[in-house]
Amino acid sequence: MNGLAGEPPVTSPPPHLPTSSPPHLPTSPPPHLPTVLQKRRHPSLIDAEELRPRHDARPYYAALCATVDGAEAAGGDGGGEGSMRARLLQAGRVGPLSPAAQARCQLEAAADPGLLARTYLGWKPYL
Repeated sequence: MNGLAGEPPVTSPPPHLPTSSPPHLPTSPPPHLPTVLQKRRHPSLIDAEELRPRHDARPYYAALCATVDGAEAAGGDGGGEGSMRARLLQAGRVGPLSPAAQARCQLEAAADPGLLARTYLGWKPYL
């Protein structure tokens, strides 16, 4: 006997399983995975690496990297001695940063008017 009447044949898939093939899975890691693995690295260096593939051949690339490095920023502390991003790079601190220093660099970059003006179309400082 073939089993009970009304039982589906063994060759057909169960009704609760999909009959289509599984979605295509990528064989290589996403392009941002190497950047994520660079923990505690200077944020300006990571940003400059992310800009390189798209803007390296452009004439404004050097000025854009200087802005990302904080060379043009006045500093968030009001002391006029430059930004912390630029001071750390000038001191040769391109290796692992402390979490506090990395957070300060990221906050300073997020509030830098030079980066905001280049990044967000239509941004205008209201002073």
